[in-house]
Amino acid sequence: TEAKIADAAVVSLKSGRRNLIINGGFDVNQRGTVDTTSGTNTYCLDRFWSSRSTVTQEVISDGIINNAARITGTATGTPTIGTRLEVGSQILKSRVVTLSCRIRGSKAASIGFGWIRDNLGTTLVSETTLPITTSWVTYSKTFTISADANTYYDIYLANLGVFGGAVTDWVEIANVQLEFGSVATDFEHRSYGEELAL
Repeated sequence: TEAKIADAAVVSLKSGRRNLIINGGFDVNQRGTVDTTSGTNTYCLDRFWSSRSTVTQEVISDGIINNAARITGTATGTPTIGTRLEVGSQILKSRVVTLSCRIRGSKAASIGFGWIRDNLGTTLVSETTLPITTSWVTYSKTFTISADANTYYDIYLANLGVFGGAVTDWVEIANVQLEFGSVATDFEHRSYGEELAL
């Protein structure tokens, strides 16, 4: 809760790493642009995969965001972007976590956000439909990981199925963070070298 974070600000929030997502700032992009119009999940930016879309890393210079992942629309299919969380399932089972990121699009529309499934394809958390605009908005979603989850977790950050299929449309995502607790805290920046090592 906000009260607990305030009480434990010095002791808890400054010790260790909060963000369970690797490369959540999209600093590392060793592959460059990847066209995945075939529909299979293909890795693009390091640690992230997409389907039926092209994902690029865009340098943002607004003083707050350094990099963003841009997902372009396709004429058919449902473009998505996500990441696989490589944290042992025993650590996350029955825990309350909060997923947060900043999102904007080329137009006012809706996207699906925060769909999570395990390695057996079982949906653990259903996606939430978000209204996005052409300006950066921070979104967060708090949920409890099922005690029945298996092995690993695929987190779908954006599903453009309800966004529209025009190839000129795009959605950008930045500052992706998953942390324990029910409150989304400020994005935790890590150095490029640390992200690359992870």
